Amino acid sequence: MATGSREVGSYGKTVATLLKETQEAGGKSLRALAEEVHISAAQLSRQLNGHRTITLDELARISDALGLDPYGVLVSAERRIGAAEAGRAEGAAPAPTPAA
Repeated sequence: MATGSREVGSYGKTVATLLKETQEAGGKSLRALAEEVHISAAQLSRQLNGHRTITLDELARISDALGLDPYGVLVSAERRIGAAEAGRAEGAAPAPTPAA
């Protein structure tokens, strides 16, 4: 298995944004979520801010802890990216990115 860091692409960042939005909207602290999914709070913070990749196993655990379906998260990310690309294609301003 390859080790080291990989750049997080737009799809991964969108997934991270969706998870972070759900975590914040639900009022669950980062520390509580990290404990529930057995990831350090620092690592989870990097993941939810789009600075570190999220494995499929981690996506499953994080989604479950937030009451989400992992597949639904992936579909939502795909739709969000598609909507942003469609907006740019039509000359509209790109969708705003969440503040870090």
